[in-house]
This record gives sequence, structure tokens and C-alpha cells, in this order.
Amino acid sequence: MEESLLKILFQQGPFAALFVWLLLSTKKEAREREQKLMEHIDKET
Repeated sequence: MEESLLKILFQQGPFAALFVWLLLSTKKEAREREQKLMEHIDKET
């Protein structure tokens, strides 16, 4: 039981870490893009 659980963890772990990293980096970029857009809108008004 423990061996199969560890095997699954080692197989899926890198993909889970990559998914979390991509999710967080995309969220950060979206926040920065939104901030630039809001600054531009403030300048125009």
C-alpha cells in the first residue's frame, strides 16, 4: 500500500508542482497587467 502510494507521488509530484508554479506565475502577471491598465485609465480620465 505505502509503496504504491509513494510510486504515485513520485510520478505525479513534478506535474503537480509545475501546475502550481504556472498557476501562481500567471496570476501574478495578470495582477501586474491589471495594475498597468488601471494606471493608464487614470491618466486618460
